Amino acid sequence: MLGLLDAFDDVLVKPFMPDGSVITLDICVLLGLARLDMLDLYVALFRPLQKLLTDVFWAIVHPYALRLAPPFDDPVSTFNLFAKKGSLRLGTSAVLVQTVNQNLYLKFRSHLMTMHSTPAHGTYPMLFSFFDEFQKLRRNAFERQVEAAILSGASGVAVLGLATEVSKLSSSERRSAIEWVIQAVKGRVPVAVTVADGNVSDMIDSAQFAERAGANWLILQPPRPPASGADLIKFFGSVADRVTIPVGIQNAPEFLGIGLTPTEFITLADQHPNVQIAKAECSAVMVKQLIDTVGDRLRVFNGRAGLELVDNFRAGVHGMIPGIEVIDLQVSVERAIREGRESEAEAHYATMLPAITFAMQGIAHLVQYAKLIAAYRLGIAPSVDRIPADKATEFGKAIARRLADQLGQLPG
Repeated sequence: MLGLLDAFDDVLVKPFMPDGSVITLDICVLLGLARLDMLDLYVALFRPLQKLLTDVFWAIVHPYALRLAPPFDDPVSTFNLFAKKGSLRLGTSAVLVQTVNQNLYLKFRSHLMTMHSTPAHGTYPMLFSFFDEFQKLRRNAFERQVEAAILSGASGVAVLGLATEVSKLSSSERRSAIEWVIQAVKGRVPVAVTVADGNVSDMIDSAQFAERAGANWLILQPPRPPASGADLIKFFGSVADRVTIPVGIQNAPEFLGIGLTPTEFITLADQHPNVQIAKAECSAVMVKQLIDTVGDRLRVFNGRAGLELVDNFRAGVHGMIPGIEVIDLQVSVERAIREGRESEAEAHYATMLPAITFAMQGIAHLVQYAKLIAAYRLGIAPSVDRIPADKATEFGKAIARRLADQLGQLPG
């Protein structure tokens, strides 16, 4: 944090206090960076303490802070930033304030890009949504999944993907899920959040909310087809430019009917430097072709519940985003293959294969039966269906129970 603020010594009123925790800054520095709504353990909060001719702001920095809060308005693209700040009495002219903030923001954003350049890697289980009998999201189910993932050794967790049934969640529910997961993680591992609103304006709002809440990187889903590759590059780029954390792209034409080619991925990444991850849903053969084409421009993750897991790592994926139902074995496979113990990796994969083969028969089947296996292994009540949904059969339930019993309880 001190290093970041050193870059702004030309616009700071005075340096950080000796303990590195509190500083008083001039309004003309902080107006465009103000964060007035929430204090998060991993975000610096700028909050006005009093409204005078020159407002006094405090920067409250948690000792484990990973980054500064992003601006809730982007002064680079929003000209009349101060229309929403009419209650503030400014001791300097608005024109001067805007000029200072625009220059500061450009520096601020550049430094945040550098701070967030830690590469995404490893196994990130996509968490399921569990609903109660009143069709409400169950917070405790997210918390239980987070604990199981972390205790199993997952590199991170992910939420709001296809397996989270994101299309069935309201905007409020999506935001609640983000907050619940990040609060449950408590900074122990990174959190990836999928953004799936379908239009640029809502995508930007959701992406910025996830960043403010503490997400470490984002996964952008494409809009509904049809759209050309050029349209998708513009769509994804418009969202990526409005956040400062790394961005991944969900590329699943097999499930979504739309996607980028490897060459289009390169164009997108070259034009928008925080687009750093390609999240595929394809065979090991196809993911190898993607990796060979994009080279070191992008980090490649695959999904498909972990099918062909060992061969995905042999192909060179940087990570996987499976479900939570066999996360302990997924992590064991990754560790073994990365340490050169291929026979052990194959043995772990053989153990999990019946469960993921049963579950991965399409998205609707996955969220019905993989979630049921997860519930049994997590020791929590199964989810009530939220339509549209496949109806679990008694035979299917029996298979899920048998597979869960064979695998045993997840840690936690």
